[in-house]
Amino acid sequence: MVIIRVDSNTKIASGHVMRCIAIAQALEEAGEEVFFLTADTCSDAMLEEAGFSHKNLNSNWEDFSLEIDQVSEILKLYNMPVYLIDSYSITKEYIDSLSKYSKIVYLGSKAINSEKLSMLINYSTDIDYDFYENSFSKDTKMLLGPQYAPLRKEFQNIPQKSTEEVKRILITTGNTDKQNIVEKILLSLIDHDILEEKTIDVVIGRMFESKNFLYEKFKDIKNINLHENVTDMYSLMKTADLAISANGTTVYELAAASVPTITFAMVEEQLGSACKLSELGATLYCGESYTDLQVTVERIAEAASFMCEHKIERNNYCSRAKKIMGGNGSLIIAQELINLN
Repeated sequence: MVIIRVDSNTKIASGHVMRCIAIAQALEEAGEEVFFLTADTCSDAMLEEAGFSHKNLNSNWEDFSLEIDQVSEILKLYNMPVYLIDSYSITKEYIDSLSKYSKIVYLGSKAINSEKLSMLINYSTDIDYDFYENSFSKDTKMLLGPQYAPLRKEFQNIPQKSTEEVKRILITTGNTDKQNIVEKILLSLIDHDILEEKTIDVVIGRMFESKNFLYEKFKDIKNINLHENVTDMYSLMKTADLAISANGTTVYELAAASVPTITFAMVEEQLGSACKLSELGATLYCGESYTDLQVTVERIAEAASFMCEHKIERNNYCSRAKKIMGGNGSLIIAQELINLN
């Protein structure tokens, strides 16, 4: 039995739930039973579409200490299940308390330190290997590096491709867009004449507060397509020649799908990985929208213009990203979780 604790809401990107679903699907295919725990109902639709059982704790996603007793009772129903936690709200107290009843696995980049962790997974490209080596015992299994990125089945084993010309641009920010950055990116692309003879596909997340405004604002621009309730991101990605994306799990999917990508950090948690991917030449990074929105948007438009005009550089970004990222991370993680049982 593997129990997965994860949340998604207006502050937490949907990529957390999606990557856990990818792992859960790999576990299920291997014959393992899986179910999810969430703080509230915000992730229900995604989990139900994927076909997974789940329980709402009616707790506070920012304070895990409040749910320790409740989760303990759930874990006691099983014989030391694997408990996979994907949340920045994880604490040493939470791990130590629940390790009595389960084998704790943490998926994420928070510098958490506990002797009670059975496994730690960090697929970022921005990893302090010295910290992990010095902070954990040999009993804690480490899965570190982008080869462990937990991608869904449709993103595995996709052959490398290149594009002669940018005809379609995909824009995605994940589940939310509290800064209305999608609108600002579209307006900036229009100002830079980038939309001419191109189709723009925009993914509208479940928790977009301004989606009605976007429909009204761009209803008369025929080459801007707004896509809501998207359940098949791969179909959008495989037709894209260029992507503009917040630096979450989607960036790894875009790399697997051979889509050159312009990125930005929408929250501080995305910053380290975004900068490292840029240093490695895997993505073209444009800044932190949460601290300097207008400058970031302007850089995105300039980067889009550059990518559209320079075929060789565009395809080089794509090939470097595909080499750096894994593709079978979900399968590897699933097997390692099964091995803990």
